[in-house]
Amino acid sequence: DKGDIDNAISAWEKAIIVNPEFVEAYYNLGNAYEEKGLLVKAMSAWEKVIEITPFDIDVYFNMGVAYTRKGMFTEAIDIFRKGIDVDPEDPEIHYFLGIVCMNTGELDNAIKEFKYTLLLSPDHAGACYSLGNAYFDKNMLDAALTSYREAVNINGNHVDAYNNIGSILYDRGMFDDAIDAWKRAIEINPNFVDAYYNLGNAYDEKGMFYESVSVWRKALALNPDMLDARYNLGVVY
Repeated sequence: DKGDIDNAISAWEKAIIVNPEFVEAYYNLGNAYEEKGLLVKAMSAWEKVIEITPFDIDVYFNMGVAYTRKGMFTEAIDIFRKGIDVDPEDPEIHYFLGIVCMNTGELDNAIKEFKYTLLLSPDHAGACYSLGNAYFDKNMLDAALTSYREAVNINGNHVDAYNNIGSILYDRGMFDDAIDAWKRAIEINPNFVDAYYNLGNAYDEKGMFYESVSVWRKALALNPDMLDARYNLGVVY
């Protein structure tokens, strides 16, 4: 809790006064500052880690993630690239660099980083899923579908990948396959509102009005403010 963090910060601040080369204290201090939202202090502590041990890949990762959380994408890209210079074979650095590139609209660079992540770590479901998102944003739907399917092959509980598979199949008129994907998403997460809504749309396209009404009602039970589901129910009635 807040008191524990404050006490830990106090202890680590005292520790680096006693030993200004205490790397672990700077590292933990940076984590604690970041948790409290003190980004400038966190970066200062982590930069001290780099000054003492410039090849500590974890600190580059932490700094990049902290910048990303704050929406400081230019800074995040810069620190992730510095981390890659230190260790070009770290899959998580490449993965998170890809995530930042997605946020800045650099889709080709994102695809490059996700592919390299998968080269280093072939079972990285997150990279498969994110690669699918990048392909989807470029309207490369066959490639996106392949990546989403690879994600669920690695992680059979990847609910967002199943949802996106359903969306692509639905747009192609493959309603039965889309229904299967959204049913699986709901099986994984029974509170997944979007999957209920999408499933209702697929049932509606097949003329299965009782089923569509049932799942749209479930969507509204989970989110009474879902206007699209409410509208669709009004149209059916």
